Amino acid sequence: SSFQISSSSHSFTSIEIHNTSGVMVHYQNFSSKEIVDTSNLSCGIYLVTLKSVGTSVTKLLAVER
Repeated sequence: SSFQISSSSHSFTSIEIHNTSGVMVHYQNFSSKEIVDTSNLSCGIYLVTLKSVGTSVTKLLAVER
């Protein structure tokens, strides 16, 4: 499984995915469009954070199979 993130309004530099315990389970660099592979994540809720210099955006991700 995977999902796509794209942004033309922000210059994000990285994607971090944390589990609900706060442990980082995925990291990758970000350009204007990225496909994030979630096949190695267990079912559950995760926090996806897009980071750039001076700002970040965090959204919830639910992984179901």
